[in-house]
Amino acid sequence: CAAAGARLGDELCGGLAPPDGGSDGVCFAIATATASGEAPPDGAGGPGGPGRAAAGASAEGGLGVEPADKRSPATFGGRFRQYVEASLRTEADERLASECFSALSALIADAAPHLGGQGWQLSPFGSVANGFGTTGADLDVTFVREGSHSERDAATAVYELQSRLQPLLKKNPRFAVVQEIFAAKVPILKLRFESCLEVDMSGHNHRALRNTRLLKAYSRMSPVLHDVVIAIKLWAKAAGVNGAAKGNLSSYAITLMVIYYLQVYPEVYLPCLPTQAFEHDRSLGWEDPLVQSAVQGWEDPGVSVCQLVSGFFDFYTTEFHWGSEVVSVRMGVRKSVACADFKKLPHHFIPRLHIEDPLETSRNLHCVLAPDREAALVTALQEAFYRTEIDVAPAGLRALWAEEGDVDEDNKAACEDEVPAPRPVGLVRAANAGQDPRRPQGATLVAPVR
Repeated sequence: CAAAGARLGDELCGGLAPPDGGSDGVCFAIATATASGEAPPDGAGGPGGPGRAAAGASAEGGLGVEPADKRSPATFGGRFRQYVEASLRTEADERLASECFSALSALIADAAPHLGGQGWQLSPFGSVANGFGTTGADLDVTFVREGSHSERDAATAVYELQSRLQPLLKKNPRFAVVQEIFAAKVPILKLRFESCLEVDMSGHNHRALRNTRLLKAYSRMSPVLHDVVIAIKLWAKAAGVNGAAKGNLSSYAITLMVIYYLQVYPEVYLPCLPTQAFEHDRSLGWEDPLVQSAVQGWEDPGVSVCQLVSGFFDFYTTEFHWGSEVVSVRMGVRKSVACADFKKLPHHFIPRLHIEDPLETSRNLHCVLAPDREAALVTALQEAFYRTEIDVAPAGLRALWAEEGDVDEDNKAACEDEVPAPRPVGLVRAANAGQDPRRPQGATLVAPVR
């Protein structure tokens, strides 16, 4: 495996030595285009084909869309903020979630004597709690023992859910038990509150609480980051490429893809938050001096949200080294999967999409991604990229391009006819990608300057 990893790294890095003159040509950061317009050489292609100049390499709109100040108010830039705001959680959403949480907290208090005494508490996690929630989102909760910081085995969680909590839930007319998913690694009891709010309840899920605190800190950094994540989540849902239960990436993994893209995008360089500030339930998180030091001096980029959304599709279609680069929010720079930084990452030698869990580096988030669903994700990214290149809305974002909400059927059909057919789906090695005629000639491979 080590030899294979070294060969993969040599292929990815083009056999070049690291910038400091050292011997490890695998572990220095992968090339990215600089703000001056430098672009990777031949072979910087992603899953969809040949490489091209990096998003944002040109001040005139190198993302495939015009700058916001040159676009009609009826197009992507003009309608984006209104569309995102319409997708955010409403007061009614928050009120319903609060009522549900209060009812479940009271139920946990009633069950405490049967759970081994007092000190139990209910905690929300997921999109409702991390700042990236959308209207109608499910409520994820977990019950934990105060002062406990370790995961319990699944059998214990199943026993407590099934024998201690489920009988109380069935007696409560506000809740309906929809499904028991007790064979999963994290057992879940699916509920419905007041016949309208879907709830996933688990036990001792400290990992999810830590992940939520990390994403919450990122959501506080920038309204731009928040809006880009919301838009990509809307696209992923409409394109049918999210949801671990269906063999797709989880919403958590897709959010990490967006954050990583913004960390390596030259005109943003989103700061990388130190993960040690979120590793324990009593960690300081956002208030940690290390976190405050990381964000100090960073300002919101002067790049429109619509450009960044289009750039996301550009990056993962034409720039990202699918199968040999790691989406690593923990590192925040482009590196080969063969680097020693990822020696704990499972199945890193397999040419698939690699997404590192920043708080559990031995967890590769592609573990839930079925091969056929990965191919569907590649195709969806390609199609979204081609559509934004000709100013046609991707799935889930049609209203952003519409004059009155929806494109009329004649224009819609005409636009769809213009969309190029997707390139063959597959995990294309960078070395086999051809030269894109749009890329500046004579560009050299450089390490990203941070």
